[in-house]
Amino acid sequence: MKVKLLVLSLILLICLKVSTSLANNSTFISYVNQNKQNPTDYLMGKLRDNDVILLGERHNQGHQLEMVNSFIQRMSKEHPSIILALEISTDEQNRVDYFLETGTGLEEIKFPSHLSSTLYKDLLITARESGVKVLAIDMPPRVFKHTKITRDEYMANTLISEIEETNKAYKIFALVGSIHTIKAPIEWLTADNSYKYLGLLLNKKNPKLKVSSIYQEINKPDSDIDKSLSNFEECIACNIGEPFSLYEGSSLRLLNCKPINIPQAFDGVIYHH
Repeated sequence: MKVKLLVLSLILLICLKVSTSLANNSTFISYVNQNKQNPTDYLMGKLRDNDVILLGERHNQGHQLEMVNSFIQRMSKEHPSIILALEISTDEQNRVDYFLETGTGLEEIKFPSHLSSTLYKDLLITARESGVKVLAIDMPPRVFKHTKITRDEYMANTLISEIEETNKAYKIFALVGSIHTIKAPIEWLTADNSYKYLGLLLNKKNPKLKVSSIYQEINKPDSDIDKSLSNFEECIACNIGEPFSLYEGSSLRLLNCKPINIPQAFDGVIYHH
């Protein structure tokens, strides 16, 4: 009798868990349906309301960069003083400036090994054609061995310096790896809990800055953000709200750290098929 009661209790518990999960998933899907936008329109709205947009990406994804190319063209018309920040070594800034001024020397610009030079050269060409200034923000390899600051702190310092030196109205659109856009403190499983990413550092260094962190995801089996987004046939964007916490598996998991709640980590998401 006790065994039967135990089995029955277990079955009821499983049914309750499944029922709750389905209800939460339904709430999540409903939220996205009600709030989804065209990605370019979404980014334009974010740019109007913020000083800095951190757009995370999975590097070297052609369709993501096609969207960014289109966005550069559009945002340059509404925000002539826009600055495009890229994960290029600050040592390359003079070469970047020379290309933007003359249209020559593109092949001389050295891109980091984790970026496909062909894809990111297209961004520089679009920036030049659109009259957009490009800021190289990444730490040069020569600096790694001679500094105690992290790569993210170096990028944050570069952006802050540019902002402080720019007297006119500015908007910064930074395209970086998605992990750099995280605005939540990271609790590592190891002893060192000191590392902070660009999204968090910018606000700490300049609390007056309005910064928006946007995560991009692709329809892949190892998706960090809800796999149910694959139910949407078009490329979509939306703000990340509390329903993202409800959906099972919505925590972002990084190597050697505790799961991060998505609404704490990012402001919005763009999902690509």
